[in-house]
Amino acid sequence: MKKGNIYFIKIPKEHGLFNSHFQNEMEEDFILDPSIPLPIELEENDGAVNALNDKLAQNLSLEMILAGMLRVIPDREIDPLWLDYYRNFILFFKPDIFNEFIAAAHIKSNNRDYKSALEIIEILEGLFPMSSELLLMKTIILERAF
Repeated sequence: MKKGNIYFIKIPKEHGLFNSHFQNEMEEDFILDPSIPLPIELEENDGAVNALNDKLAQNLSLEMILAGMLRVIPDREIDPLWLDYYRNFILFFKPDIFNEFIAAAHIKSNNRDYKSALEIIEILEGLFPMSSELLLMKTIILERAF
């Protein structure tokens, strides 16, 4: 499946990625679910779609998975089960992402890069849909922009 430059690929259970031991800083384990496709962002010139799974299966990294998940997390059209899985995955490996991205949004906003600041907030809204702090931050950025 493809959405823009994001390709959703299913990694077979036999793939070495499933034999990898994913641990966070607290040495907790995360088990990959082979039934949920992983979003990976690729440029159009990254090869034929037919060879995509083979190519990625050999070179897939945690960073590629996280980047793809961050791209799709604000998308409300993605299967809710997948979104929950992606949220859990991101928060497992990046537990301080809220503070990191809030700081980045502040910097972008202070530099008058409002579009990027709002994109960062949009990602955080996908990760933390009930956060009132994000609504306030978004309001402040929009006030500065206009």
